[in-house]
Amino acid sequence: MNIGPLNLDQLDQPYFAVVQLRHQAPGVLHAVILRPDKVRKTERQCSLGHTHESAVIVLGESQGDQAAGWQYPENVYVVAVLGVAYEENGAWQCRPLA
Repeated sequence: MNIGPLNLDQLDQPYFAVVQLRHQAPGVLHAVILRPDKVRKTERQCSLGHTHESAVIVLGESQGDQAAGWQYPENVYVVAVLGVAYEENGAWQCRPLA
């Protein structure tokens, strides 16, 4: 998982990350778990009235997420990847990246 705009193609497993949401003021950061099972394919309409394939991700469905709601990936900027997230006994844990 790279730092920068969220690339859903890199979301091969859940990651603990610090993100900034584009619609919020600069400097507002949130810790979230970016989970591939929370990505949904959709269609969206561009300014010319055409539709094209897209995807959205929902935040806030993992215990401890500090942001919630559906987001287009280009509106989620990954500031830091803290590690790989995994669920153990109903709670999310973090395994640091090697």
